[in-house]
Amino acid sequence: MTRLLSLALASLLALAPFVARADIDWNAHKDVETIVIVTADEDGTPRDTTIWLCVVDGKGYVRGGSGRWVGNTARNGDVKLRVGESELVVHATKVTDAAEIERVTAAYHEKYGFSDTLAGIVRGEPTIFRLAPR
Repeated sequence: MTRLLSLALASLLALAPFVARADIDWNAHKDVETIVIVTADEDGTPRDTTIWLCVVDGKGYVRGGSGRWVGNTARNGDVKLRVGESELVVHATKVTDAAEIERVTAAYHEKYGFSDTLAGIVRGEPTIFRLAPR
């Protein structure tokens, strides 16, 4: 019985890093101005790009135009984020729901103001990704 209990405990401890990542407190990052998203180019080369982060209804979102990171993320949503000193391993899913897009767009404008308006002129129609731990 003791051996079985030891094996069960060892298994749980081995999974602990994965369990700890099950939840990301996005609200803890809501005031962060910029983050670095790490994607992979088609040849597998890592690409670091500084972007904005927005938190809406307790969920993290990133948004971009025609940048390479957007294409990389659309192709493979498994990305890393560097938020301050933290590295988050997440999956980015393209948002297609019109109401969610509207809420996120409004939150970006509220957070980044005139800079968001200028970015919109340069960027054009954005692609929005919802972030979830993986």
